[in-house]
Amino acid sequence: MSAPSCGTPALPADQSARMHLLIGPRGTRRVAARQAGGPAATLIEPPALSVPGWCCDPENPSASRLVADGQAIDAARLTDVSTTLDAVLPSDLPHVRAADREFVAAEMTAFLRVWLATLACPVTGPAADGASHLAAPPSPDGGGNNRDPLVLLWGTPQEEPLAAVHRALLAARARTFLLDQRRTLSARLNRDETLLSLAGNSICLADVTAAYPRPYPSLPVIRHGYPARGVALRHTARLEYRLWHWLATAQATVLNRPQAAASNNAKPLQTRAASACGFRVPDSLLTNDPAAAVEFAARHGQVIYKGASGTRTRPGLFDPADTSRLARLGTCPTYFQRYVRGTNVRVHVVGTQLFATQISSDAVDYRNQWTDMRPLILPEATAARCVAVTRELGLLFAGIDLIRTPDDDWYFLEANPSPAFTFFPGGDQVAAAVARLLIRPAR
Repeated sequence: MSAPSCGTPALPADQSARMHLLIGPRGTRRVAARQAGGPAATLIEPPALSVPGWCCDPENPSASRLVADGQAIDAARLTDVSTTLDAVLPSDLPHVRAADREFVAAEMTAFLRVWLATLACPVTGPAADGASHLAAPPSPDGGGNNRDPLVLLWGTPQEEPLAAVHRALLAARARTFLLDQRRTLSARLNRDETLLSLAGNSICLADVTAAYPRPYPSLPVIRHGYPARGVALRHTARLEYRLWHWLATAQATVLNRPQAAASNNAKPLQTRAASACGFRVPDSLLTNDPAAAVEFAARHGQVIYKGASGTRTRPGLFDPADTSRLARLGTCPTYFQRYVRGTNVRVHVVGTQLFATQISSDAVDYRNQWTDMRPLILPEATAARCVAVTRELGLLFAGIDLIRTPDDDWYFLEANPSPAFTFFPGGDQVAAAVARLLIRPAR
């Protein structure tokens, strides 16, 4: 695979001009200026990601570029990278239109995690741990306990996947505790984080054997006129933070733990894991450089663009002749992939059980338009790879999107750690399998 070229000429990888890179939030330059005697470093703050020239090919790390002080620089010059930036925040991007800051921040965070994960030099700091969950997938037995099953459900009761799993658990006569996200203001977690209460009902978290979290990030909505709105917002944030921490560390089966589900926030890292498991993956490029995007399209023909983060986007076919949109690329790195023609296949992996659906669609994104869906029996090798990549990502439950080409090649696109499976035929079977996985370890 040839390396993508960037529109801004890259400085040569001169061994005599090696550099230490420091990445931090807005204000890092001011802090560094007050510190004397430290090693010289090139400093990068989030707004620099809106200067065209950044490139990252997840399958060809030697092609990476960065932009510092207006110059595109070959990443091979880096001796090491230190980062104090866990994530790009909307407040780091005052140059971006307010309505777009949250999305741009998520995409920049995804880009940085992938870019840092693919560098050849040592990388230290919180953002360097973007793929650390891949090394230690959680045990599917939730600690091997023999307690009576108690399943914690967290989300909106009317949301279809959560409701389907809840029905399946009730049909299996499993004890459940449903934490309705719309009633978070009425929920309480005691000081030592052992007792969770809602509407007069309480459970001891130590008794919970499994959990299925599906909360929405925007709920509950607290209107501006709500009395003591600041107190309510702090209560909600504190409770949700403590619940996520419990889900990350509990001796219970969790579908899925937050540290594993975070792979969805940097999707190119998923394709790297899938490639290691034997899947074919489309050639891809993350860049904010118009010239690099045009060159990538020239090499691969039809190319799609989509988001690299977990924020839902609508993939589309890239048109290099659309100069007005191309000119806006510099604001935020974008994920480009070679368009692979074939049949869409969604595979729901529940532990080691597979539920595959073949989807007939002429659209770039089958969610927008499809004509037929029907169950499919996967080839043995493809099924094994689906289980392997789910395990590699540290997940127990995943919705994997594949493309099967006319030549019978299977391409991996992405893995959703919280799939909306009720959209597909056989959704009740998936819900029943999820319920069995949630209660089986305890029994």
